[in-house]
Amino acid sequence: MIALGYAGCSWQNHRSGLECVKSWARVAAVPQDAIETRLSTGGNMFTRSFILEFDATPPELDDWLSKSPGLSGVTYQTILTETVRNQSFVQSINPGGNACFAQVTFMKALNGRIRVIIYTYWS
Repeated sequence: MIALGYAGCSWQNHRSGLECVKSWARVAAVPQDAIETRLSTGGNMFTRSFILEFDATPPELDDWLSKSPGLSGVTYQTILTETVRNQSFVQSINPGGNACFAQVTFMKALNGRIRVIIYTYWS
């Protein structure tokens, strides 16, 4: 079960925000067993931004990567190697859905999982 926290948006907008993140960053849905999931929104009538965060186990992350067209070519092994060397790994994404920007940051989480932070915006 996914426990979703949300800040800066109503529950109705929360679902819409998740769909925007998927479309704009060209990523799959949050893994079913992901934890520490949060969605933050920002912007005004001329801009909109979203930050989606979740922690996933290596198998969940590997499956999520394989289903995320915006992250084609990124493997769990690449993420593991880079997070050991640099503490984090940032992957720029060619945005979809008329978004201006999308990127994903991967970091080690304290619980042995990998923290995924997706940032995307439209302006």
